[in-house]
Amino acid sequence: MRLFVSGGCKNGKSSFAESWTASGLKPGQPLYYLATMQPKDDEDRERIQRHRRQRADLSFETVEIPGNIGQVLKSCDRTGHFLLDSTTALLENAMFLPDGSVNLLAGESICADLKGLVSQLGHITLVSDYLGSDAFFYDPLVEVFRSSLAKIDRMLAQTCDVVVEICAGQPIFHKGQDLFLSASAPALVSGVQ
Repeated sequence: MRLFVSGGCKNGKSSFAESWTASGLKPGQPLYYLATMQPKDDEDRERIQRHRRQRADLSFETVEIPGNIGQVLKSCDRTGHFLLDSTTALLENAMFLPDGSVNLLAGESICADLKGLVSQLGHITLVSDYLGSDAFFYDPLVEVFRSSLAKIDRMLAQTCDVVVEICAGQPIFHKGQDLFLSASAPALVSGVQ
C-alpha cells in the first residue's frame, strides 16, 4: 500500500508513519527509513536524534538520501517497506544549494523522481509538511517553495492509495480510509474514526 501523510509541524506525522510502515512485515522483509534531512544546525541534529530514538525499537534500516531519491532502488530490496521522511526536506535540499544558489525548478525534478519511486514500490509511506496557513503574504522565493511542495503533495495524493492528514495527533483521512482500516493492525486504528 502507498500512503501519503501530511500535516502541521510536530503533530505526530512521523510517529504515525513509522508505526504504519513497520506494521504487517513478513519474516525477513526489510524495513527502510529514507532520511532526507540535511542538518544545518544543532536543532536539526537534535531532531534527527529524537527521530532515531523514536524508531529504535522498530528495526528500520536508515538510508541517508538527501537527493537523487531514485538511487535508493539500486541498494534496497523493492519488496521491503519504505518510509520517506520528508518530501519537504527533499525539496529544500534540491532547491537551496550549498553554494548559495537557488534552483527554482527543483520542484519539477523532485515530483518526477518521487512519482517514479512510488510507481516501483508496493509499500511506501511518504511524509510531507503542511505549509501555508501562517501568513497572508510570503516572500517570492518562499512562495516558489510552497507552490513546488503543493505540486508534489497533489501528485502524491493522486498517486497514493491512502491520503491522511495528522492534526493534533489525530488522523483525518482524505482518501482510502477503508483500505487503510482493513490493512492495519488493531493498535494503529484504535483512535481512527
